[in-house]
Amino acid sequence: MSLADTFLSIEAAVVKFIAATTSDPPGQYSHVLGTGFVVDASGIVATNRHIVDAFRAYGPRVRAVFSVHAGEGSQTMIRHSVVEIVDVDSRVLPTPNGRDGFIWYGQDPPDLALIQVRLKGLPAVALANDKDTSLRPGVAIATAGYPLGQRGLHLLGKWNQHMPFLRAGIISSVFPMTGTPKPHGFTIDILQQGGSSGSPIFLAGHPLVVGMMSSSVIEPENVSGDSFDIQIRHNTNISICEPAWLLSQA
Repeated sequence: MSLADTFLSIEAAVVKFIAATTSDPPGQYSHVLGTGFVVDASGIVATNRHIVDAFRAYGPRVRAVFSVHAGEGSQTMIRHSVVEIVDVDSRVLPTPNGRDGFIWYGQDPPDLALIQVRLKGLPAVALANDKDTSLRPGVAIATAGYPLGQRGLHLLGKWNQHMPFLRAGIISSVFPMTGTPKPHGFTIDILQQGGSSGSPIFLAGHPLVVGMMSSSVIEPENVSGDSFDIQIRHNTNISICEPAWLLSQA
């Protein structure tokens, strides 16, 4: 399967989280808080725990937005569904430390959360489980999400982008090493930016989600002048991802 075809199989399950306002026209949003993706047709969406923590600042204004293609050929349009969030649980994913002698070396708790939206019959992604062997350096992967949030959608002085961005790369490393059963994470060579947190990481030639974009390695730089001494934090393209097998178990 080509990457273009794989993306078509994934993008309908990708969701953006917004802080809705009464003045936002359909399809245009003042705040895009992050990305998520459907993991169960009953309306369960996966995202990062740090994203749902950010929801608290906006209270009941937070919504999930599904943007899908409708129609065919010259009649193709984009249909937006702004959906209420019913429940959020960032505690549903305890680490498996101690089970069957397994030692968990990752973040505790993992940067994962599940969200229930008030919409059913959704297209859900396929999640890799703990038996999957796809997490190897050099494997071609891609992400679909909303890097830079609303800034990435408002281009050339107007809103002219509504669907998720596709970005491609490879798996760069596996935590703690390649071949480890149930790895506690991995890195990819795609830049992590605000809004892309929660993006699914899937195989480039097969619509199987192997992980979720979470954070990145930051490179600090000290800048000094006559009257100032500051540190600038540069993002890098070493992006850290949570493994899909944890979501699969949850």
